[in-house]
Amino acid sequence: MCSSPSMSSSASNSSISNSSPKNLQKISTKINSSLNENINNKISSPVSDSSSPSTIDGPTTLFDNYSLIPREQLIVKEQLGIGTYGAVFKGLWERPDGRNLSVAMKKVFMLEKEVEILSQIRHRNIISLYGVSQANPDFYIVTEYAEYV
Repeated sequence: MCSSPSMSSSASNSSISNSSPKNLQKISTKINSSLNENINNKISSPVSDSSSPSTIDGPTTLFDNYSLIPREQLIVKEQLGIGTYGAVFKGLWERPDGRNLSVAMKKVFMLEKEVEILSQIRHRNIISLYGVSQANPDFYIVTEYAEYV
């Protein structure tokens, strides 16, 4: 799921699953470059309204609907699952306000399209997107953790 017009979702899936390490490195470099460009172009000032997941005090607002969470605030715990698009981990978000929040952290291969979609959805029956975190070469989508789902 890359915003690049030359890489469709199905093409990117087969590229990742059937590529050599050298090709995976090229794909990873392209993703990193694209994401870094978007982050650098769209980061604004830190936010402070703690009333919604996309504006929790501490992260930097990215685009309009989700936040960039500093990687040092996240603790990766046990792996919950793995699939075509990445691996899911239980994690802990040590927020700047002193509260610790259990989160699900999806370490993803293709980030932008999924985050774009999740950032536009707000419903009580759908897991909330808190933000994204980057620590090269890893990207995480940080969401609400559903304990008993």
